[in-house]
Amino acid sequence: MQIRKAVPEDVDGVAETYEEYFTWIETHPSYTAYQRGVYPTRDNALQAQQEGSLYVAEENGRILGSVILSTAMPTDYHQVSWPEELSDAQVLVLHLLLVRPAESGRGVATALVHHAETLCRNSGRQAIRLDTGGQNTPAIRLYEKCGFRIAARGEILLGGKIPHGNHLYLEKKI
Repeated sequence: MQIRKAVPEDVDGVAETYEEYFTWIETHPSYTAYQRGVYPTRDNALQAQQEGSLYVAEENGRILGSVILSTAMPTDYHQVSWPEELSDAQVLVLHLLLVRPAESGRGVATALVHHAETLCRNSGRQAIRLDTGGQNTPAIRLYEKCGFRIAARGEILLGGKIPHGNHLYLEKKI
């Protein structure tokens, strides 16, 4: 498995992972508040790729999962009392980590988080911040296993569109 910055040709593969997730949750429990056609969408992947913030885990030409790693702090993050008082320039923000359901349990998500840690460290940033739903127990377990700590709970507009309460904000000092 290779993790790399996405190229334009990867956008369809990333969008395909989103659609596979939506199909999977039709018959399995959903731990996210994602909504098909609302968030995440191909447009989210395309925008992130064009901004240079989309990364993919790829194996034999197939996208296994993706993550958005941004240097832009979302406005709602400024309302959180983070454990570390850092400027926006000192933080990397992890968004929309999603792995194809068929690839779950292979360490793809962990590898994407470790890649984010390496990028954070190599860019001189001091922390990674992220948010996830309080009901998303698999994600919470992953992030805590990787050393993230819950900083706050709050409400959010997921993807700028889906109201969600009981949202968690997590941080890891690098």
